[in-house]
Amino acid sequence: TKVHINWDGSRYAPIYTIQGKGPGENDTWYTLSDKNISWGGWHENDNTQCPSCEVTMIRITADWASMQERDTEPAWAGLRIWEVEVYGRPTDARSPDVIELEEPLTTYHLGGNKTVSGHIFQTAAEVVNLERSILITGDYSTYDDDLQGIHTAIMNRGALADIRYTRVEKCGQRDLFGRYCWHFHLVGKCPTCKYIGNALVDSAQSAITIHGTHDTLTSENIVWLSFGTALYTEDGNEMNNTISRNVLVCPGEALSCSATWQGKVAAQAGLYLIGMTNHILENRMVGYENGIWTPGTHHPNGQGEAVGKICTQYAPFGEFRGNVCHDNYRFGLYLDNQHPRNLVRDADGFVTDSSSCNEFKEDGSDNGFVPANVIQDHFDWHNMFVGQYAMGDISFVRFKSLNNAHSMYWKTSKNFADNVSHHVVNSIFANDAGDPYGTLQFFGPSGPFTFLFTNNTFAGSPVGSAALNAGQHCGKVGAGGPCDVQYLLTNVSWSGLLSSAKRIRFGVNAENEGSVLPIFTAMDGSLKGYRSMVSGLLDGFLDVEGCVALGALWDSAIACDRRVRRLNVKAANIGLVNISGPGYNDKSIMNMEEPVEGRDAGLMYFEDNEGSTSRGYGTPVLVGENYTIIGDWDPDSDVVFEFSDFRMQELWGEPENVTLNISGEFICEATADDSRLFLSTYNGIGSWAGNLGVPCKIEGPEWTSPSPSPSGGGGAPEPAPSNRTGSCEFPNQPSLPYFWDQTCWLGKLGCLADGINVECRYCGVGAFIDVICPESTTQPYTPTPTPSPSPNPYYTTTSYQRVTPTPTTPAISTTALAPINMGGEWVLAGQGESCDQACEGLYMVCDEAAFQSHNGEIDTNDEMNTVVTDLGGTCNTFIDLWGSEPDVPVVVPGSGTCYKTAGSRELNTFVCERYANSDRQRLCWCSGGVQTTAAPTPAPAASQWVAADLGGSCNTGCAAMGLTCDASDFHEHLSELDTASELTSIVAGLEMGSNCVNFNTNWGSASDVPNIKADTGLCFPADSTRSVGSIDCSVAATADKHRICWCTASSGESPATTVAATTAAPSTGAAQWVLADYGASCDTGCSSEGMLCDPEEFVQRYSEVDTSSELAAIVSGLGATCSSYNTYWGSASDVPNVLVSNGLCFPADASRAVSTVGCSNTCSDNKRRLCWCTPTAITATATATTRTTTTTTPAPASSSHWALAGESESCDAGCASLGLACDAAAFQARNGDVDSEAEIKAVVETLGSTCAWYITAWGEAGDVPVIMPANNGGLCFPSGKDRAVSTISCSATTGAGKHRVCWCSSPSSLMQVRAEEISEVHKIAK
Repeated sequence: TKVHINWDGSRYAPIYTIQGKGPGENDTWYTLSDKNISWGGWHENDNTQCPSCEVTMIRITADWASMQERDTEPAWAGLRIWEVEVYGRPTDARSPDVIELEEPLTTYHLGGNKTVSGHIFQTAAEVVNLERSILITGDYSTYDDDLQGIHTAIMNRGALADIRYTRVEKCGQRDLFGRYCWHFHLVGKCPTCKYIGNALVDSAQSAITIHGTHDTLTSENIVWLSFGTALYTEDGNEMNNTISRNVLVCPGEALSCSATWQGKVAAQAGLYLIGMTNHILENRMVGYENGIWTPGTHHPNGQGEAVGKICTQYAPFGEFRGNVCHDNYRFGLYLDNQHPRNLVRDADGFVTDSSSCNEFKEDGSDNGFVPANVIQDHFDWHNMFVGQYAMGDISFVRFKSLNNAHSMYWKTSKNFADNVSHHVVNSIFANDAGDPYGTLQFFGPSGPFTFLFTNNTFAGSPVGSAALNAGQHCGKVGAGGPCDVQYLLTNVSWSGLLSSAKRIRFGVNAENEGSVLPIFTAMDGSLKGYRSMVSGLLDGFLDVEGCVALGALWDSAIACDRRVRRLNVKAANIGLVNISGPGYNDKSIMNMEEPVEGRDAGLMYFEDNEGSTSRGYGTPVLVGENYTIIGDWDPDSDVVFEFSDFRMQELWGEPENVTLNISGEFICEATADDSRLFLSTYNGIGSWAGNLGVPCKIEGPEWTSPSPSPSGGGGAPEPAPSNRTGSCEFPNQPSLPYFWDQTCWLGKLGCLADGINVECRYCGVGAFIDVICPESTTQPYTPTPTPSPSPNPYYTTTSYQRVTPTPTTPAISTTALAPINMGGEWVLAGQGESCDQACEGLYMVCDEAAFQSHNGEIDTNDEMNTVVTDLGGTCNTFIDLWGSEPDVPVVVPGSGTCYKTAGSRELNTFVCERYANSDRQRLCWCSGGVQTTAAPTPAPAASQWVAADLGGSCNTGCAAMGLTCDASDFHEHLSELDTASELTSIVAGLEMGSNCVNFNTNWGSASDVPNIKADTGLCFPADSTRSVGSIDCSVAATADKHRICWCTASSGESPATTVAATTAAPSTGAAQWVLADYGASCDTGCSSEGMLCDPEEFVQRYSEVDTSSELAAIVSGLGATCSSYNTYWGSASDVPNVLVSNGLCFPADASRAVSTVGCSNTCSDNKRRLCWCTPTAITATATATTRTTTTTTPAPASSSHWALAGESESCDAGCASLGLACDAAAFQARNGDVDSEAEIKAVVETLGSTCAWYITAWGEAGDVPVIMPANNGGLCFPSGKDRAVSTISCSATTGAGKHRVCWCSSPSSLMQVRAEEISEVHKIAK
């Protein structure tokens, strides 16, 4: 009845016929369907021509002539069909039941079985029945307006409920605690409590909530359109509930179910688990912001009745099996930061021994959960991310990841406490190339441990950065470290990948150490038979026998038949540590360029993850070798040298050791089976080194943990205070008071509250009631007894009043004030890049609303072709099937295939952060060049070596830098680059993206030498004995070369540029070139200087700006730069002008008519017009004169915008420094720009700072919004929603380390005066 054919994207048949015949040998072939198509991919072919024919065999006949007309591949390249699906039924059989959709699906979904490289995935659609014979409903007349529907609760101990096969709708009450559709409320143990087979439709918040209740069954329910979350375990102490075979669906576009509820701004998930120890079985989560989320660090001490009685981040899971997450906007499975431990709890799930939350047991052994938790038979597809940030003692078994943007996303982990489990085992990571969504790329963790990756398969394409990437975000906040993680690959299959697909990568989205330090190992053929691979940047390993260099397939790794292992130095930051021995170069030849920075010669850098942690030092070493380690060891602190892992040695079945010479003071042998008591993967050393059973250590002053030493004996006295100053570093602000306590030690009640600093301590409530909160310490909460009931039912005896902070803002210098958003432009991102990355690279931002507003400029074939061609790309074929996908519009540069945007798209279909597939380039609208509103006059550039543009001369190259090319001066400096090594050094210093690889010295006297051929790295050194006459500054290089030029600064010259002018020169206000403001006309630009724009005068000056060099010189004198040129628009009414964000300059055509001069014409918002401005008293005669243009103090900014005040500064002061004013009413009108985490982050990033985490509770404070840029990568305080104007204070200052985010308005009086002045100038001109 129907045939589906999946044609290759380039080798398809534009015209083809499908025929069928019966089973008989002489049966006739009948035509079933004729088809004309214009692109590859899936095509449906209905049997319209012979519906009654009995068919047991089909054939597909392609039209050769049509293949000759296709634009993708020549006809001789043939055809490729990826898959054929045939639908029919046995003769005389009953017709199957069919569900027909009233309207087509709005977005593309997988469905049925998908086969990738022989592996079958069941990607069935969610077909659910929402009808039930019993209906319970809320109020239809008001629900959609006030979101206050019906709610139910099974209340308190002894209650029970058994509800089955019922529909409840219009239920839940937004932002009210306890008001859910169905709610088990503090029932305790209730094995007879059951929700089975129900349909819950349209819920204002959490359709099903399990709160302080245990042993219930929630099974086979359907939740359809529940906002915030669908199913919620609330306090954190819920245990042994079975949540099974439920289908939780958010229908509609991305984020359509996301909503702030009960103050939880980012709590959006189908299954939202604060209570972890429950059985999660065979559920399906679809269409939510996150599928399953376990936000342990967001609520580290529980909620409500459980506050201070549970450590949710360390609570183990129950059985976790067979769940499916697909088509979720961010994560499918999102385990966040979970590290299950052996908690001691009572029957209500409350921790009875707080030390059981600690990383170590009393004897110093690992307190990780034994046996490890298992995520088994889980399946994720069509999600942006899969995985977690930090996770330990949890194993993935038979995990399947298909067509996710990130096959796995994981930053840090640890060795298993059970010493048996593997991190990922018997799993498959795949990507179907026929599906437009997804990239095959496993982003793996880093840290000082062994990552066990066993019996796993990679299949399909396209591959992103690599199939397996070690060291995700290494060196950055939240990642593992040091970065010398050792991956043990066992029976890893790469056979399902294309032969050219990259297998491994060292570091991904990481700092420099991530590209150098990770280690891959294998006992079998997983690494081509080699035993180890290290980064190719550690080229000293090439001197080791048995080590060879590999190609790009293996990230240019150095592969060895020797065992390479990690060596870590757990110590405080003592500066550089140096290791020497096999695999490391001599210091005389070390590579100090990034990312190596001398690591090839043994320089070891302290890793602190951008100042957020103390990770220590690490580097790869060879098993069985001798190494010398030299450091300025701190006599007041401990140092431990840790080598490899016992599990690694056990699996290899061979002893592992290295011999270490420590600064010439002592020699020791470090082994893989050394004691690891009190040694943390995350937090260094947990006890005095003298207590540790490791042979390689340096003991500082004695201190002990409150537990027996490894050799036995009783408890020791408390250690002396640490005397370490600092502050707690919570990834998310806790709901308990805390302070910095220098008397803390590991295991002391409340200490190590943030999981990072031992001195960070909880106090005053719950399990920490006996820890007194000092009054002198600033705390997020101060206990205040209250006689009236708390409005928050979680606090029944005591309410907690948040102390209003005195926020501040990031420090800004007096010469680099806040940037202003200025218009935008179309940009082609790099292959595999997101629009966020592409715009950020141009100091611009991608804003979804702005993107949507410009969508009409590219929604036809001709429009998209024009834009893409102008940006250097090509569109040969257009595909409009995926017009609302978040990465569209997108270009495939290899084939010239362009995926066109839909004509009318919803805002939520534009996703700036979405990455393109690795072979594609997103077409992005980037908003706002960044203009500094009060930049100082630049100092003159010094004489220097400069790389001219490709095909450019030294005249233009020097002019672009505000310098000149002088042949005599050039000749005197030739001896600096007349050898290969000298030229290599200078070219590298110019950082132009090309480096010298080979050399040709035969052309040392050619007029365009020295130069470099950019694509091959072929460099041509100069002959220093050549004559000065052989140097020609005006000669252009060929189009593929950069000239290397000596550019001279004029002696004693100011940054102004001297140019010839032919007009009257009064003593003040002389005629001159002026750069108008962004988007402004020349009338406006000249009037701001007290002058006017006269077309007759203007046109006479075009000869001064009709060449690249002339325009570059004048623009440079006005404080801007020309780095490239477009001469096509020489007669346009707004030319000459400058696109400041990238230095693209548009010279004028000197021969143009006066009628083409448009003094009143504006330009686009990201450009500045170059204008000839004449004094208001225009003289009738013109005489030659010489003028020096200098930049003047800028006029006050003419447009209102967001700005960062200085540290501790008020918005009044911050705005005044920009020539603007802070007005509370205007501020309130813009409050919606900064009243959510995403919005304040977008604003702050346009101002040159960033937000890494947030506190939302102080949104009504007078100095909020505010940021602390130095706090863990950027702590931001968003404004509250719907604020009254009385809560906004322009005059409020803020505290140290903080910067206010201010809306600065252009004063209306100044705007009126400016308008009157412009009007008067026009009258005079006329």
